[in-house]
Amino acid sequence: MALDLAYIGFENEGKPPLVILHGLLGSSRNWRWMARSLAQDFEVFALDLRNHGKSPAAESMAFDDLVADVRHWIQKRNLNGVTLMGHSLGGKVGMRLACRHGSEVGALIIVDVSPKPYPILHGKIFEAMASIDPSKLSTRAEADILLEPIIGHKRLQQFILSNLARDGEGKFRWQVNHETLSKNQVALAMNPLNEGDQYHGPVLFIRGENSGFLPAIDMPIVNGHFPKATLVAIPGAGHNPHIDNKTAFQTEVRKFGKQILGA
Repeated sequence: MALDLAYIGFENEGKPPLVILHGLLGSSRNWRWMARSLAQDFEVFALDLRNHGKSPAAESMAFDDLVADVRHWIQKRNLNGVTLMGHSLGGKVGMRLACRHGSEVGALIIVDVSPKPYPILHGKIFEAMASIDPSKLSTRAEADILLEPIIGHKRLQQFILSNLARDGEGKFRWQVNHETLSKNQVALAMNPLNEGDQYHGPVLFIRGENSGFLPAIDMPIVNGHFPKATLVAIPGAGHNPHIDNKTAFQTEVRKFGKQILGA
């Protein structure tokens, strides 16, 4: 059964709808600044995938279930010809949705991920999260200190800590369902597409110039599934180009909107 996903929205009536799907361990919160900025040209909605942010928890993290959640959200709001923009895990969901239900997608933007399997990269993060009992924390700074020996990277630690929230009693809790995500690491690292999966609409792939997740040499693989896909690189950016170089990122999204969608 499809879940009702939480979201943040920036309405702009009459503009083309843009639906944003975040990456693993992210949430709509990570996209709030970019969503608000792009709302000048689009009607923007940033969703929380299942087991993330304020969306419901579930045991399954199968790509088909993730796709069903997003389709349910779109259909419930009678949105037509949406542009899907997915980052990392969200990009995998977007690719699968577009290839399997192409008539429901007007255009696709995929951020720093390729239609291929990846190594398991988040084991240390899940280990770190499991080692902390958030209900015993008084401040986020305490959690940061506990993460330091395991993670040892301040920016990554801050990203992990973005998943800390307070419950109704004021105690900290992990907002993300890290236990289920950890159990599904192998499945989530797989290629979301099968041989023969294709989407023939307009597609923009955006990579971080300094990221190894979507090298230019992947474009033959990309074009096998997305014949109309083009690739742009965001200068000075890593795996999170929407954060590392906000100006260049939004410029490329707006350019794509104007060229393809008339946004």
